[in-house]
Amino acid sequence: MPDITAPTARYPYEATLHQGEIENLFLDSMRKEGLEVERPIVPVSLEISEDPKEVADSHAYPVKVQHSPELSLK
Repeated sequence: MPDITAPTARYPYEATLHQGEIENLFLDSMRKEGLEVERPIVPVSLEISEDPKEVADSHAYPVKVQHSPELSLK
C-alpha cells in the first residue's frame, strides 16, 4: 500500500532503517577510515518512572540509568 502523500513522488513507497542500523552505517564508515568509537560505560540497571506527572514534567528525570563505577570514565 502506498504511504507517500507527495503527488510528485516518482515511487509511492519509502524505506526506513531503525536508529541502530543507521548508527552501524556510521560506525562502519568511520572504522574504514581508522576511527573507532569506544563506549566504556556499561549500564547495569534501568528505572523508568510510572508516575504520569513525573513523565509529563519537562524538568524531571523519569528515566534513571545506573552504571558500573569501575567501567566509568575517570
